[in-house]
Amino acid sequence: MRSQYFGSPLVFSADPRLDQALTNGLDAWEAEVAERGVLATGKWLMQRGPEIRLDREMVYEAIENLLTSERADDLMLARAELAEIVQRADLALADLLWFAVRDLAMDMNDADMIAEASTHIAAIAFEVEEPTTAAEVWIDFLNWRREPGSSSDPDTVLTAFDVIIRAAEMDGAQADAARYGYLQVQFQALVDAADERATVGNWLPDDQPYVVWS
Repeated sequence: MRSQYFGSPLVFSADPRLDQALTNGLDAWEAEVAERGVLATGKWLMQRGPEIRLDREMVYEAIENLLTSERADDLMLARAELAEIVQRADLALADLLWFAVRDLAMDMNDADMIAEASTHIAAIAFEVEEPTTAAEVWIDFLNWRREPGSSSDPDTVLTAFDVIIRAAEMDGAQADAARYGYLQVQFQALVDAADERATVGNWLPDDQPYVVWS
């Protein structure tokens, strides 16, 4: 899922080039940002959420960090920084940025950043009444966590189940809420037993991925 529930941008500014770039995805938007520069992009961001007062210097610094990041880990952090700054004012841009952070974090096996990005994506999804999306992003986390060598704090897995169960209940998928509740109880038993599988790799006897309800 990539911001599909937003449709057209929620707000338009006086800079249609950046508006249009955003509708074409993050790569197109970042390319336009590189062409327009820090000041023009900062002004655009301020105009997209006029009811929310963003800190101008923080916005400019975050855009500068985004433009000057060369390594993947620096780019991931720069996107996260900007996403956190703009989230209250611009859900569409924040959503795109957090998904990009999540994807890079998965490539880098950075469990903490996967969880951070997933938390923000789910919060946005709940805010726009898309609980299925909130569930999907945490199901993605659980499936990543079950891959060989993937490791995370067990509490993050339990949090993932909490969000999925909440989303299923909101969606009216009561059977799925009960199923994920049972799976959470099974995982909690591993945590209580200090089983290594609660921390690393697949804790289930098979490799069948978790899926969201239809």
